[in-house]
Amino acid sequence: MTAVLTQTDVKTACDGLERIAADLSMITDRKLSIDSFEVARAAARAAGKESIHISFKLGVQRGKEIRHGALLIPLDASIALAGWLLMMTDAEVQRRKIEAVLDQTLKDALQEIGNFVAGGYEAALKSAGIGDVIVRSEGCQGVRPGSRPKFKYSEGTPLMVGRARARLAGGLPFEMLMMLPPIG
Repeated sequence: MTAVLTQTDVKTACDGLERIAADLSMITDRKLSIDSFEVARAAARAAGKESIHISFKLGVQRGKEIRHGALLIPLDASIALAGWLLMMTDAEVQRRKIEAVLDQTLKDALQEIGNFVAGGYEAALKSAGIGDVIVRSEGCQGVRPGSRPKFKYSEGTPLMVGRARARLAGGLPFEMLMMLPPIG
């Protein structure tokens, strides 16, 4: 079941992803570019394909209501972002990506990436004139290929699902998935 998105939904999703990419680029000193982005309303959470993803879970609060969503980034790109946040060299980041090593320091850095994801989306919402919103990071988790991320959500409830083709530091393109409650 899909429905038409409002202009506010599309704008806040696009602006949110652009803001998140800009903030992550700034804190890692590496360009996270969005080559394309499509958003549609869906009635189910989407699954990342082909690789393990890190799900950066979000709580979006308006008034007393809190709805949930997530941004999925492939594991290797997430490790790179966390490593660069920790000021690791490119060689160390590459080694960590290949080994998929997630020690406590890297896990803590992923949590901090989640805080920037939440802050970027909140800033985009407020820039769109939605001042009564608070977006919080609700942690992150690994998600197997083909599996849907876990966050508080009732199947069938409208959800914005965005698919972005992104690049990190001029590397190969990858898909990011954004799942957010509709705002408009």
